[in-house]
Amino acid sequence: MLFRSRVSIAARRERIQKLKQQHPSSPRRRLAIQVCTLASSVLLAPFFLPGGAVAELAEADYGGGGPLAIDSPTFMLDTLAMTEDGFLIKNAGQSAEVDNSGLSDPIKYTIESGDVLSSIARRFGVSMDTIIWENNISNPQQLKPGTELSILPVSGVMHEVKAGDTLAAVAKKYGVEADKISKQNSLADGTELVAGAKIIVPGGKKIIAAPPASKRNYIASAPGTYASYRAPASVDGAIIVANGAQDKDGAWMIKPTNGNYSQYFKSGHWAVDIADRGKPPIHAAADGTVVKSQCGWNGGYGCVIVIDHGDGFQTLYAHLSELAVSAGDSVKQSQKIGTMGNTGRVYGATGIHLHFEVVDNGTKRNPLAFY
Repeated sequence: MLFRSRVSIAARRERIQKLKQQHPSSPRRRLAIQVCTLASSVLLAPFFLPGGAVAELAEADYGGGGPLAIDSPTFMLDTLAMTEDGFLIKNAGQSAEVDNSGLSDPIKYTIESGDVLSSIARRFGVSMDTIIWENNISNPQQLKPGTELSILPVSGVMHEVKAGDTLAAVAKKYGVEADKISKQNSLADGTELVAGAKIIVPGGKKIIAAPPASKRNYIASAPGTYASYRAPASVDGAIIVANGAQDKDGAWMIKPTNGNYSQYFKSGHWAVDIADRGKPPIHAAADGTVVKSQCGWNGGYGCVIVIDHGDGFQTLYAHLSELAVSAGDSVKQSQKIGTMGNTGRVYGATGIHLHFEVVDNGTKRNPLAFY
């Protein structure tokens, strides 16, 4: 049976070659021959040929001037594309079957009418974030037909090498393995990176640097509440690194006052409350600059102080009875800034407490994580 099948394949090859010589075909005709022959072979081969013969059939010449490689007899025809000469090739998108880990050149793609970001990402086998970051897309929901996109061969980011950059430093910056960057960009061991060159960081995420303190814009974070730093928004999973520095995690603050915790950080109460009827002094949790020191309703905070600590971090001290600093003052850690009280949305002597918040690039975090 195997011998007969091999003879049949050889005969089919010979007939196709004769037809090709007698009737030179156009690219569209060659495409039609490829599709029809390929589809028939895929559908019928499993019924008539042993496994080895199927693999041999995949190597046959289908009138295109060369072998058409397929990964398996059950692949989907919609993964194929036609070249300018009319030959079928497999889509080069990243998938389980296609490994683009050695490619370092972006692909150019022009947006067509009806395209959406998710379909383009699937077509090329990369994440939507990758396309957004590489092309600085501000509104993924509004893609303009005719716009040319740069598509990386793998999910990740393009990094422009700066003076002094090393492969290890770039890998550490993006939290990926150095050997993956080397493989992706075909870099030999010991290769020195050249400033201005661009390399692909597979699996990397875009990094947004926060502006220096002198260029920060302070706004009302919510109607009637305190002024806060407007940090750059996290775009589609990008990592925000303030001024290129590491995030300030760990114990670098101090407990701002004496007393017992009357309420902890939880949903709806993004702070800790520290209560003491003796109205102890309130201290700066860390070095910084006072950006607000004001008495009034203030959205329920009452007399409130906000200190900016740099790198997008601020602390807020609310319900004070007295203020000991003014906006613009520089303060040191443990310096007295006010006195505990019950101003604002607090009722009765038993409500005397400090409402203490830690704001990290616009996000309120559990103060207990920092001291």
